[in-house]
Amino acid sequence: MTILASLLLWVVCLSCHAGLQPVRYGLPLSSAPYRTGMWAVRLITSLMALVITLRDGTIIGMVEWCMTFSVAGVIVAVCVAGLRRDRP
Repeated sequence: MTILASLLLWVVCLSCHAGLQPVRYGLPLSSAPYRTGMWAVRLITSLMALVITLRDGTIIGMVEWCMTFSVAGVIVAVCVAGLRRDRP
């Protein structure tokens, strides 16, 4: 359950990261209030994932945290590639 929760938090975090850099990822632009919210969500979700994984112990928690970050990065990259507005 820890891995699933951390993975979900990282997916949300990295989705907000992509939303904060719309030109780089070819996504639609967002307004300033949404960017502020996404920045806060990105910060909070990454810290929540860290806290959740560290409950299993320091070493195992850090491995889980890094592992779920990597898997979530792949998931978000696939989703962003499907949402790009400049696709042929």
